[in-house]
Amino acid sequence: MLTSYVISLKNYNQILPLLNKIKNYGLNPVYIEGVNGKKLTYNQIKENTTSFYAKFGPKSAIGISLAHIKAWKQFLSTTDEMCIIFEDDVVFEPNFSKKLKVIFDNLPKDFDLSFLGCVSCQSKNNKKINKYFNKPTFATGLHAYIISRKGAEILLYYIDKKINNHIDQIIMDLYNKHKIVLYSLNNLIAYQKSAHTGKSTNTSKYPFLINKICSFFEVEKTIKLDYSLTVSQTRIGSFNISTMTFIFFIIGIILSICRVNIRISSLIFLIISLPDILIMKYLDIVLFYYIIFITPSLISQNF
Repeated sequence: MLTSYVISLKNYNQILPLLNKIKNYGLNPVYIEGVNGKKLTYNQIKENTTSFYAKFGPKSAIGISLAHIKAWKQFLSTTDEMCIIFEDDVVFEPNFSKKLKVIFDNLPKDFDLSFLGCVSCQSKNNKKINKYFNKPTFATGLHAYIISRKGAEILLYYIDKKINNHIDQIIMDLYNKHKIVLYSLNNLIAYQKSAHTGKSTNTSKYPFLINKICSFFEVEKTIKLDYSLTVSQTRIGSFNISTMTFIFFIIGIILSICRVNIRISSLIFLIISLPDILIMKYLDIVLFYYIIFITPSLISQNF
């Protein structure tokens, strides 16, 4: 029975239904306690990252990286030649066990890592290997993948204590440099729930109003627009920077170019942020975004 490692910030009892579900698929699920990046001390971050990423890497992304490293190390402590790794927000396609068997029967022998599910990986430019597998031009998301013993050893060599980006981006960089052999499926059999619901440690719930509107739109199957816009890219101090942050800054620039009065700009921001202010949550993030939003107008007034 193939072992599957299931990463979660929740405790064992909370994800027991998922573990049982995976067991029913004919796999041996092993719980891996996740790493809450937001609770890491600066020294803990510094010990596991490059000096630049220690200062500017999103803490949640660092925690996710450490959790996968933890899973790889536990896998390598066994004699198994391969394993599956899941994150606890994984969603399985119907008849998953049957489809998984077909995948294993046709898995390229030289693989280091193969996605069972991924994000932004269904490109027409992917190089098709056979009926089931392709070499992706791009892929993110580590909610479901098969990894070989050699693959785990390679990733640990390049990533352990040297985290310098989101872990899936590091893996893609190694793949593009031909350091690791990576495959994806022509037809994915697993998806990421958090990319569909927007509930992730690596995204922001602010601004509620815009996120709510964006949640009605999908950028690809099971990937909602609000997730894509608010997933963290970098960090300034304790604040994560996402595409949404840049959108607010660009809107601020447009308003300053149009010579919109700061009071009017502030009113626009207040309307956007009103639901967040009323529930009295994320007020520090609201203030940070207000500074981002209003700074172009403040600068233009002084010239």
